[in-house]
Amino acid sequence: MNDEYGNVSEFLGDNIFRGSLIAIEPEHHEIHCGDSYETTHNVSLGNGASLDFLLTVPDWGTVDGINSGDNQLIKIAHLVGIVESESELEVQFWEGPTITTAGTSLTVVNRNFNSTNTDFLGITQGGSVSADGTNKWGPWRVGSGRSTAGSASRTREFVLKNNTVYLLRITNKTTSSNNVNVEFDYYVHPGV
Repeated sequence: MNDEYGNVSEFLGDNIFRGSLIAIEPEHHEIHCGDSYETTHNVSLGNGASLDFLLTVPDWGTVDGINSGDNQLIKIAHLVGIVESESELEVQFWEGPTITTAGTSLTVVNRNFNSTNTDFLGITQGGSVSADGTNKWGPWRVGSGRSTAGSASRTREFVLKNNTVYLLRITNKTTSSNNVNVEFDYYVHPGV
């Protein structure tokens, strides 16, 4: 059997069940491979306040042709963004904003603490933009009671373009302070 890089690999078997296959989801597999990353940020937004997050995808190459999975040297970022809030909040996601200032970098960690892989997206908060770019998702309203915008399910992930900047903007839609948690959970996989 060949793995995702084209190398010959062994089946992962279980001794208790006498060599039966163990199957895990691909995104879970990426954690074990050391190719899954995350960062979190929590903030209290004042009355009507907004906060921008910028995600910069490195130039890992260009996906060409009909079956981009043929080129295992091309890396692709698969993102699930999760936003939780105590009160009403609006969330929007854009591609290709014009950046005025980048803001403060967030620390991204590899979810496999044994791995030394560092395929980190550049993720900053508190920067500013002069043009939002192309609206890719939203506006999405999150209600009260610590509701979530987005989902931890990988069927809700976004596959990001290489060499591209994205903007996630959260805006407090209440007249009082609003506690917000933001999580960027992504894995980097060759090909598609």
